[in-house]
Amino acid sequence: MFLATPRRVPCTALICRILCWSGLLLHCAALNAQQIVTIGSQSRSVERVASTLTSLGNASLENGQLIKGQQQLLLAATLHATSSRLLEVYSGSLNRPIDGLEQSQLAPLNHLAGLLNDLGNLAENTDAQTAQLILKALDVAHEVFDHVPAADKPPTIFGAAIPGVLTPTYSDALVIFGYHLKEPRSGDRNPDVTIGNTTIRGEALDADFSKVVIHLTPSLRRSMGLGYTSCDPMRSSTISLHTYSASGFLANLLHTTDDTLATPLAAPPPQFEFLIEELGTSKVRTAQSFPFSIASPYVSVGCDDAATTTVAWQAPENAEVSGVNAQWRDLNNVRSQTQSVIPSGRNYLATGSIAGVGKQCFLGICNCPGGGHGVLVLSGTYQVPDSGTRTFSTRQPARGSELVQVKVPSQDTWTLDRLVIRVTRKDCETELDRLEVAASDLVPGRDLPSAKGIFHAQLAAGVIVIRIVNPMQP
Repeated sequence: MFLATPRRVPCTALICRILCWSGLLLHCAALNAQQIVTIGSQSRSVERVASTLTSLGNASLENGQLIKGQQQLLLAATLHATSSRLLEVYSGSLNRPIDGLEQSQLAPLNHLAGLLNDLGNLAENTDAQTAQLILKALDVAHEVFDHVPAADKPPTIFGAAIPGVLTPTYSDALVIFGYHLKEPRSGDRNPDVTIGNTTIRGEALDADFSKVVIHLTPSLRRSMGLGYTSCDPMRSSTISLHTYSASGFLANLLHTTDDTLATPLAAPPPQFEFLIEELGTSKVRTAQSFPFSIASPYVSVGCDDAATTTVAWQAPENAEVSGVNAQWRDLNNVRSQTQSVIPSGRNYLATGSIAGVGKQCFLGICNCPGGGHGVLVLSGTYQVPDSGTRTFSTRQPARGSELVQVKVPSQDTWTLDRLVIRVTRKDCETELDRLEVAASDLVPGRDLPSAKGIFHAQLAAGVIVIRIVNPMQP
């Protein structure tokens, strides 16, 4: 029996639990010694692992892990196709123990069980290691499809690998993997491939029995949404294949078209950034303070003499002047001084006088110790009120259909005139859509659609609530 070699395999919690439930991991063998592995139980185990990988892949994409998510989804799709084929072919004998199968049928199931064991380490694998597991899973799937006891070998899609999933292999190509995708008897006619709204033809496409390779030119990347740039991120789409096969007595001459096959090409949810600008006018006048200082020329005075000077200053229009004073500086050999300020509207006049020291006389001989001098300075501060337009802006990221809530600044000191909301891709300044609305239209609870319909906004309870309603809008 193919479980004969004991081996303890570490695994992620969900996959390990599924394999243990099914008796496919040998470190659970003691708990499942009496359990007989049947075709149905193994097929259902494969399907449960596929479902788990699908959940993991979608979670990875949600977290922006593009390559990891794509690898997990491709593994999941391959296992799902394999499980579906087993359940279809063995529908009448699902309770049959697999160890009773012929060797040609048993060997593929042995390899399938080994693949499930290898998937136990998936969380610890590098991208390159997971790529090798994908190639192994594709080989196992083909082996299963080749050896199931059925004459009908219908075309099947396992999944698709975008560039990077199997790097360095197919680094510049999108590869669709499957079974019976091209048949020599039909004249080697390539399948018709459509991705989203783009049809692939000619030299851009190569196909064989197991795969279709689409060579990605820059223009083809853009049209298929495989740009991988901030301004042109990958978009989810559907890959459709129309395959051709020969049938009937004149098989080499007549072509009949098989059913169209399809597989999803999943992308991370688009990420957006909103720039919310609220434009308004201040209600309370704010002011900026400026100091001023005006000095007179030097004023000289002799002994027992006096000198007077003035300093004038005109305040700017609309200025509010405070703390005005006149003061003598750099005084020398001065006996006394006076100073005052006379305001007159916007004009201020400082007046001041100084008296020189007295003469020094002895026995009728007088001497002046030196000329006195000083500078009269008029100084103070003034404020210029500022009541111009105010702009309040906020940048807020969002993902997919998430709600964005932005608090509206208190309008106690300003009046909102206009609200502008712009939306861009994350890390891309190219505007995708905008909403511009006057304050009079900001009625609480009113739904306000953007110009292109990508998002809607509402004002409610002091916040602006924004939600993406059409994230795939170009």
